[in-house]
Amino acid sequence: MVIAGGGGVGKALAKRLIERGERVVVVDKDPSTCSMLREELGVEVVEGDATNMNVLQRAGVEHCDALFALVGQGNINVMIALAATVCGCKAGRVVVRVDNDRYLEVCSMLGLKEVVNPAKSVAVVVSEMVRGVKLTTLAEMYYKGYIDVESVKAEDEQYLQALVTKIAHMVGQECHPILVIRNSKIMLPEPNLKLKAGDEVVLIKRRSLMCAS
Repeated sequence: MVIAGGGGVGKALAKRLIERGERVVVVDKDPSTCSMLREELGVEVVEGDATNMNVLQRAGVEHCDALFALVGQGNINVMIALAATVCGCKAGRVVVRVDNDRYLEVCSMLGLKEVVNPAKSVAVVVSEMVRGVKLTTLAEMYYKGYIDVESVKAEDEQYLQALVTKIAHMVGQECHPILVIRNSKIMLPEPNLKLKAGDEVVLIKRRSLMCAS
C-alpha cells in the first residue's frame, strides 16, 4: 500500500493498515513528518514530492495493491493519481482525497472513481447523530477490530450458488449483508431479493471471518 501524504489522515490510515499486517510505504516531502512517521509507526517512508514520478517509483507504486492520495490539497491529490498512472501504477485501487466538490467532476472525467471527502464524511456522521443514528458506533467497532466490511462479487452462477449457501448459514450469527450492488444500482437486501450473477454483496462480518473464502 502506498500512501501519499503523511498528515493526520495519512498517518491514521498507515497505522490502521500496519495493524492489519499490510506493508505500507508513505510518501511525504516534509522531513520532520517523515522522521515522525518512522519513529512513531516504524513505517517505510520515502521523502519527496508525490507528484514526481521518480519519487513514486522509489515508493514502488507500480507494484502496489492500492494508492491513496491524501495530501491536504485536492488538486495535488489529482496530480498524484495521474502521475502514478503515467509511471505505470497497476494498483487495483486509486483513492483520491478531495476537499472541494469542484474536483469531483474532474476526477470522474479522468476515470478516478474512488474519491473521499473527509469534511463531508464527518458532516454525515454528526448529522446522523442528531437524528439518533450512531454511525460512530459502527466505525468504532471497525477501528477496534471487532468487525470488518467485505465486498464479494458473484461472477458466475456456480460461484453465486456457493456464496448464497455460505451466507445463508452465517446470517444473523457471523455476518450480515447490508447492501447489494447490481449494475451500479444500490439495493437493500430485502427478503424477497434474489441474487443474480454479477451482483456484488457488501457484508458486515466478524474480523476473523472471511465470507469470500
